[in-house]
Amino acid sequence: MVQLCGTESLDYCRDTKAEVIKVMHIPGSPSPESEGEMAQRIKAYRDSGCIVTLDSLVEGLQGGTGESFDWSIAADLAGKGNAFILAGGLSPENISEAVATVSPWGVDVSSGVETNGDKDQEKIRQFIINAKKLPAMNRQDQRSDR
Repeated sequence: MVQLCGTESLDYCRDTKAEVIKVMHIPGSPSPESEGEMAQRIKAYRDSGCIVTLDSLVEGLQGGTGESFDWSIAADLAGKGNAFILAGGLSPENISEAVATVSPWGVDVSSGVETNGDKDQEKIRQFIINAKKLPAMNRQDQRSDR
């Protein structure tokens, strides 16, 4: 399995000889048209067998930024049947609100469980405790080919 966080095309992902987690970056304030385009892109990548992660768009960076995006955008996409992993600024303090708002298929955390750039065992433990308290996430298989 490989996670691709750049500008890899759908064809590139299809040609990869491993399962692909494709990260899609969400701009801070997308237009309604771009939200429709995002839904189409999610569907296209899922239809090709990719797992999709939604993360915040921070110019020049490819994840691990600690920045969240407008979760109402992700909630709208999830409400229309788009399954994805939610990333971007998640932490032990906001995981409950994020999952309640968005209802993602799964979550991805990195900098939200770090202290001074290093993984913090207590933050990881608290993140897991808080996540386990939540109702089950949208657990349909994220890949439409399954």
